[in-house]
Amino acid sequence: MQPPPKKIPRTIENTREFDETVCMPDDEELFAGNDADEFSSILKLECTPKILITTCRFHSSRGPDFIKELLSVIPNAHYYKRGTYDLKKIVEYAKNKDFTSVIVVHTNRREPS
Repeated sequence: MQPPPKKIPRTIENTREFDETVCMPDDEELFAGNDADEFSSILKLECTPKILITTCRFHSSRGPDFIKELLSVIPNAHYYKRGTYDLKKIVEYAKNKDFTSVIVVHTNRREPS
């Protein structure tokens, strides 16, 4: 006489219904537009990202600490004081100096964001 087969417990994982809106890693359609993406050369490691960090016009006293933290964790990031320059001029400068990205540290209620 054999014991009855062991039952498989019901868990969230084995009772989950398939969701067709979830992207699968082998989905070719998901990666089809990556070559046209403006960041494709960075993601493919064809070029090194160069990031310009600046502030809003009126930054708080906590802004410099936040910028120092950003500079310590983001490789190849450079801080340039904004002064009275318009953001358009900063972007043009970044383009001319081959920066790949611009981060503007904005303060809201004296907290950088």
